[in-house]
Formats: sequence, structure tokens, C-alpha cells
Amino acid sequence: MSSNRTADEMNKLKHAAEEMMVELLHATTEELLVRIRQGEASPQDISNAIRICKENDVTIAIKEGSPLGVLDEDLPFEGDNVVSMVNK
Repeated sequence: MSSNRTADEMNKLKHAAEEMMVELLHATTEELLVRIRQGEASPQDISNAIRICKENDVTIAIKEGSPLGVLDEDLPFEGDNVVSMVNK
């Protein structure tokens, strides 16, 4: 960047860059959501979706009776690869 740019020009560039970043985040999130909804998401896609949520402080509360409430229950899974979850 040239040091001859005015503060107004720099603010316009910063605003344009912020708009592009928002558009990039939106497009990426939209593409991941399409893959997840269609059942075509790879493990990396799921990982990226989780990372986007974490990095943008997206959280959910699991309420009793909601579809996600099953995650808060003891599920009848057995085997060597089962991880036990403990409520904190």
C-alpha cells in the first residue's frame, strides 16, 4: 500500500475489506450448511463448521424436550470406542 493514501481512502479500503470478509464467511457457512443438510458433509466439513461456530462465539443451550436433548441423555451405546460424557 502506498503511504500517500488519505485517511478517508484508508477507511474506504478497510470497509471494503470488512465487507469481503463478511461475504466470505457467509458463503463458506452457507456451503457447509448445504453439505450438512444434504448428508454429504465430510468429517473435515463438520470440523470446519464447528470451528467457525467456536471462533465466532456461537453457542447453543440444550433444553429438555428439544431435539438436541438426546445429547444430554445417557445413550445405550456399548463398545471400546464409546466416550462417556459427564455433565458439569
